[in-house]
Amino acid sequence: MSSYKERIANLDLYQLKDFQNAIQDAIAEKQAEERCTVWRVFCGHFTVSNFRSDEYLKAVECLAMAAKKAHSIDCNDREELQFSIEAERVPVSEYEGWF
Repeated sequence: MSSYKERIANLDLYQLKDFQNAIQDAIAEKQAEERCTVWRVFCGHFTVSNFRSDEYLKAVECLAMAAKKAHSIDCNDREELQFSIEAERVPVSEYEGWF
């Protein structure tokens, strides 16, 4: 599969501008979509797991289990003990792809 840069390399200026307009329209449609919350559990900068809008308590349990596991390992790296739950608002059309 080729990258988008390879695919547009041979387009003329008119085609590139048309493509740009199509991309801008697609971005506007995504930004206008209804949004759903994905609860994301992080350890430092790494994603532990993602949970559906109605699964916040499962995210809390996941965070607690991951923290307990990390704490039981002898580690000196404070980043490995930094856990968080963050809400990510995603377009409805992308929601299922998070799980």
